[in-house]
Amino acid sequence: MLIDQAADNFYKMASLAKINKPGIQNYRISCISGKHLSIRQADKHEVLIASIQSICRSKDHLRRILGSKVMIVVDEAHHTLAPSYHDVISFIKKIRKDTKLLGLTATPVRANEQDTAQLMKIYDKNIIYQKSMSALIADGILAEPQFKKVKTNIDFEPVITDEEANKIRRMGELPPSLINKIADSKARNQVILKEYLAHKKEYGKTLIFALNIVHCRLLCEELKRHKVKCGMVYSGSDENSKAINDFKNGKYDVLVNVNIMTEGTDIPDIDTVFLTRPTSSEGFLMQMIGRGMRGIHAGGIEKVTIVDFNDQWAVFNKWLDPELLIAEEIEPKRIEKPEYQKRQIVYDDWRICRQVYKAFQLKMGEYDTAVSVPVAWYTLVDEEGELRYMLLFENQIEGIAAMMKDKDYWMTKNISGATAISRYFKGMDFVPSVEDLELLMENYKTFEEPPARHILENRKSIDPFYVAQKADEAQEDIFTYAARMYDENEIVRDLYPDKDTYILEVCKAKVYKGKKTPIGIKVEELPIERIPFDPTPCYDLNTLVQDVKDKMFHGIFDGIDSVEWTNRPVKQYYGKHTLTASGEHHIVINSLLNSSSVPKEVVMFVIYHELLHRDNMSHDAAFKYEEHKYPKYEECEYFLDGHMNDFEIQEM
Repeated sequence: MLIDQAADNFYKMASLAKINKPGIQNYRISCISGKHLSIRQADKHEVLIASIQSICRSKDHLRRILGSKVMIVVDEAHHTLAPSYHDVISFIKKIRKDTKLLGLTATPVRANEQDTAQLMKIYDKNIIYQKSMSALIADGILAEPQFKKVKTNIDFEPVITDEEANKIRRMGELPPSLINKIADSKARNQVILKEYLAHKKEYGKTLIFALNIVHCRLLCEELKRHKVKCGMVYSGSDENSKAINDFKNGKYDVLVNVNIMTEGTDIPDIDTVFLTRPTSSEGFLMQMIGRGMRGIHAGGIEKVTIVDFNDQWAVFNKWLDPELLIAEEIEPKRIEKPEYQKRQIVYDDWRICRQVYKAFQLKMGEYDTAVSVPVAWYTLVDEEGELRYMLLFENQIEGIAAMMKDKDYWMTKNISGATAISRYFKGMDFVPSVEDLELLMENYKTFEEPPARHILENRKSIDPFYVAQKADEAQEDIFTYAARMYDENEIVRDLYPDKDTYILEVCKAKVYKGKKTPIGIKVEELPIERIPFDPTPCYDLNTLVQDVKDKMFHGIFDGIDSVEWTNRPVKQYYGKHTLTASGEHHIVINSLLNSSSVPKEVVMFVIYHELLHRDNMSHDAAFKYEEHKYPKYEECEYFLDGHMNDFEIQEM
C-alpha cells in the first residue's frame, strides 16, 4: 500500500520537473515489493520505488539496474539506522561513488542521543531544509492540535512484578507482560469506551492506538456492540488494506490499530486520535499524533483532537506528555550531536543457559558439529502464558537475521512455520522447528517488539568445530585434546552423554569442517508438461563444462563423476547436484536450457553453480560468496528469474 501511495504521489508531482527541464517528456517508473516486481525481475528505470525488504536480500541486482547517476531518497529516514538500510546504501555508494542521499522524516530525533548523532552523521550533519511545526501549523500544512487528558484513576503499579519493574527501568517502556495486564483491564477499557460514546459526534472520524492485538480486538468489538461503525488493523491480519480503505472512504467512523498506522498511511481527514498506551519514545509518540495532523492545505482539517488516557503512575512517571512534546516542537530545541558510541551487548553465561538447554532434552549425537552448541536462545510466551525457550544454533543465525529484516512481510501475512522455514532457512542443514518459529512470530505480533534474546558468551571454547581447530593450531593429538576438554568443562559434560560421543563429534568436525555429514541425495524428475520456444539442442555440454573450468578454475576442477543433460525438460530446477552414499558427484543440467533462446553465459552460470556444490551442498553465505564471483551473475539470475518461468513447456 505504501509503495502504491508513493508511486501515485510521484506521478502527481513529476510534472513539476518540467519547470527546470522543459525537454523532459516522460519518466519510467518501476515499483519493487512483494506485490509488484522483484528486484531480480526489474529492468533499468529512471525512478525505482521499493521497499527496503525487497532489495536488501538481493542488493547485488541493483548493480545491473542503476544508472550512471544515482540519488537515494529515503522516506521515514529515521529508519536509516537499521542494518538493512545501511547495507543497501553502503552498497550503492560503493559502486556509484557520487551517489546523493536525501532523507525525509518528521521525527529526526531518536530515542537516545547516540542514535540521533549517528543519524545526523549518515546525512553528513547537513539539514538542507527544515520547517518548524509552528510554521507548518500557521501555513495550514499541519492541523492545530487540541489536547484532552482523560484520567482513568487506575493504579497498575501494585501489580507490577520485580522483573517488570526492572524492565521498565532498563528499557523505559512497558514490558509485554504489563501491557497484557493493562489491556485486560475492563475498568480501563470502559473509560475509553465511555469517553468516545459520550463525545461521538464531537470526535468525528477517530483513530485509536491500542496496546496490543488483544486490546485492539476488545475495543473494536465493544464499539461494535454499541452500534459504532468500527474496523481494526493489526499485524498478521489479511483484512488490513480493506479496513484502512473503508476507514478512508467513510465506511467506518472508528479505526482501532496496533502500530500499523504510525507511519506512511495517508488518511488526511482524521478528526481525533486516541492514545491509550503510555510511551517514552518521542518518535513513536510523534508518529501517532502525526496521523491526525494533516492540515487543510494537505487535504485535512484545521484542528485535530488528541485524547490522551492517563493512568495513576507514582514511581514510573516518566511517560511522555503529548501536549508538552508538541509545545517543545513548536519552540524547537537545539539538537546536540555527541559522538556515536557503539552499544555493548550483555552476554549470559552457561549457568543460565544450562537449565534452558536441558529443558529441550536434545540428544546431541544426532546433530552436526556446526550446530551442536547453542549460540543463543529466545525467551517466548506460549498460549497458556508459560515461558518457552527457542534455542538458536550457529547456522541458524543467518536465517533469523533475514527473517527479522523481513518482519513487515510475515507480520502482515498469516504464514505458517513451514513457510517460514522454506523462505528463510532454505538449504540449511539444521533448521528450527515449525512450532518454535510460529511461536516466535506470534510473540513478535502480540507484543509488537522482538522477544528477549540471550547470548551464550563462551560457546566457542567447547563447540566441537572450534575445539578441532584449536587442536590443530596447538598441534596436539585430537583425541587427547578433546578428552581433556570434556574432563575440564562442565558445559561439555552437561551437553554430551559421555566422553566418547564428544570425541566423535570433535573428530567429525575435523573431517567435515563444520559441514553436514555426507548423505545420499535422491533426485526426482518432475513430469513434463510443456516445452518453451525452439527446442532444438544447440549446446555441447562437455564443451561448456570445460569453458567454465577454464574461466573460473584455471582449467582444472576434479571430483565430478558426470555432467549430463536431463533426458527431457523439467519444470522445477535448472540443475541438480547429487552426492551418492558412496561419495560420487553427479550433475544434471535441465535440457530446457539447451536452446538458442537461452544465452550461453546463462547455461555456464548454472553449470558453475552446480560445480560449487562439490565442496558445499548447502546454499549458505559461504556458497553465495563463491557463486557471486561469476562475472555478471546478476544478469544471469535476472534472465533465469525474469524469463524462464514465462516459457511455455509442452510435452516432447
